[in-house]
Amino acid sequence: MSAYEPRQDFLTRTFTKATVRRHGFIVRGGIRRRAWEIGDFATSSQPLGTFLPYVMETYQTSLPYYDLPGNDGIPMVDLNYGTHVFPSAFGAEIFQPTRSSPCAKPLVHSPEEADRLQEPKVENSRSLMRIIEMAKLAQAELGAAAVIGPPDLQTGFDIACMIWDKADLLCAMYEAPEAVHSLTDKCNCLVVKFLRLLKQECGNVSYNGYVWSPLGPLFSNDECGVINNEMFETFCLPELIKLSGEFGSIGMHCCANAQHQFALFRKIPGFYAFNRVPTTIGWEGDNALDELGGFNGPVMIPTHPNPASIKTMLDKAPEGTRFIFINPKAESIDEAAKWLELVGNFVAGYCHAAPQKEHHDDA
Repeated sequence: MSAYEPRQDFLTRTFTKATVRRHGFIVRGGIRRRAWEIGDFATSSQPLGTFLPYVMETYQTSLPYYDLPGNDGIPMVDLNYGTHVFPSAFGAEIFQPTRSSPCAKPLVHSPEEADRLQEPKVENSRSLMRIIEMAKLAQAELGAAAVIGPPDLQTGFDIACMIWDKADLLCAMYEAPEAVHSLTDKCNCLVVKFLRLLKQECGNVSYNGYVWSPLGPLFSNDECGVINNEMFETFCLPELIKLSGEFGSIGMHCCANAQHQFALFRKIPGFYAFNRVPTTIGWEGDNALDELGGFNGPVMIPTHPNPASIKTMLDKAPEGTRFIFINPKAESIDEAAKWLELVGNFVAGYCHAAPQKEHHDDA
């Protein structure tokens, strides 16, 4: 039996609403070199073998953190180096800031240009195929049991907002909505086909890059913060429902001022996990738990929590809300162990994860 099988069972039960008697805790650490330090393997002209040692270094140095008692995490091969890879497949030029992740420059500036843009084939996209090839190289080194994590995943609408000059796209939502729908659909199809091929080629893949999950992909859904409810229901909600249907479930990340949209997230079937990063209002002013908490809501996956923010979350959370608290970057093993002990003991006094009805496959 794998050392991680009990954790997989706990995470599966947490995400599928089976009986759990506690919240989850994950701490990560180790050496993770960024694209501005070593280059971006997906779009670089250098051989993949140049970057493989860095991917392996990230994985191998993370393992002692996952071995800590109380850590519910499962190590994954990290292929997330930025939001640029899907725009690059369409031909977008990539910009590398001095000390930040690569990003795409707008490729489209009008509805006419959006309509002319063709959906690329995954097999013909150098950047996407290099991600798949890197995943295969890592598994060849580590064995088939090594879990492959996804690159940074965005919804089709969010990718369209990177490809199409944002100001023009927002105007087109009123003046040329069909062009926006068409580009969103092209981006959506590309992401779905890529994920299917990644799974086909590598097998042991977690579509959720924040925490291992047997369920559907977790997509960034940030652009919904700049539009109203009507526009969200027109341009975003149908795609999110479609994605959930495609994979059987869906998780989301949102770090935007999108509080006005959260009630509408309830309309997404199979919405199983939510990585919410409140903006300047903090958890005290955020309504994610008010709108989405409770046993029938998604598992909440907050990152960078401390006892004060955890107390706020647990005090606000309706009965039955499930949490997986993640510290994504401990500076040392000692710091990671202390964090697990601190938050584990703290949460024990505030636990809202009351035992629920046992889950059955035929239920």
